[in-house]
Amino acid sequence: MIIIKTKNLLLKETTAHDFEIINEWENDEEIIFYSEENSFEPQTLKETKKILGKMLKKDMIHLIITNKKSNQPIGYCMLACIDKFHRRAKIGITIGSKTEWGKSYGQEALVGLLNYAFNKVKLNRITAEVYSFNKRALKMFKRLGFKQEGKIRANIRKKNIYYDEMILGLLKKEWKNKINQNSFSFVT
Repeated sequence: MIIIKTKNLLLKETTAHDFEIINEWENDEEIIFYSEENSFEPQTLKETKKILGKMLKKDMIHLIITNKKSNQPIGYCMLACIDKFHRRAKIGITIGSKTEWGKSYGQEALVGLLNYAFNKVKLNRITAEVYSFNKRALKMFKRLGFKQEGKIRANIRKKNIYYDEMILGLLKKEWKNKINQNSFSFVT
């Protein structure tokens, strides 16, 4: 069982116990707008369980994010498409509890996950794919040291508008330099 602790958060492997809250977030149109879903279509709990069940069996680490103070789940994060030969993966995060937006919990969770990815999983490279309209996420990833490596033009359609998808990358050596320079206050 993977457990990652930061100053304010606890990240632990997603289990069937977490499916109900994830289903609630997956049925929120505002939250889904920022995710990879093609369109907003409500999911039943059974559908969420089926999707998550398949995801958790793949080359993926999927973690529920819990606020230590309230002991309530506030979101989830993941390493997906883990390639152990090339030592690379994709990273993603959703803060599903809207009352926790704007409190830097997404960044704090990703610092914990990045430390785990580079030090325990021994990855060399992590990629983030962020929609061009998601300015908060783009800013956060850049604060964490990610560099924009590309742009896929008009790759995502949301509410009949096409948006670019930004490709950002972070190398292990860049992360080590960032940690040494910045020492994020919420790392334990």
